[in-house]
Amino acid sequence: MRKMILLLFILSFTFCEKSGFQDANLINKQWNLTSLQDTRTNTIINYPAYVKQQWGFEQIYFTTDSVSIKGLCNVGNAIFSTFSKNSAIKFSGFRITYAYCQYEQWEQYLLHNLDSAYTYKITGNQLVIYSRGTFNLNFVEQ
Repeated sequence: MRKMILLLFILSFTFCEKSGFQDANLINKQWNLTSLQDTRTNTIINYPAYVKQQWGFEQIYFTTDSVSIKGLCNVGNAIFSTFSKNSAIKFSGFRITYAYCQYEQWEQYLLHNLDSAYTYKITGNQLVIYSRGTFNLNFVEQ
């Protein structure tokens, strides 16, 4: 019985992914949502220019263990974890205000696809968060 418990204990560490990986290219930076990519068709939908001019961008800002979310009408935060093994990312514990506004749809795109995120990629000043939802999220560092 002891051998079985010892074996299970050793195996539990063998198959665990390293959580809490700190990607210096991700944290302490503000990212502006610039476009969406449909996960089925790969069609790109650019952030509306007239919205950007009048209201600005949907934005996210990563600290070491949380992400601040600034929409056009609402703000909030969530906890996130990254895993170094495969650039995996997971968001949880969303806390968001809910005020209606004319451009609420873009906030919903952001929130629903962050909630379904599974990995990310940073190339230069661009961040792509890949989602199992409707859209991948394309950001540019501000």
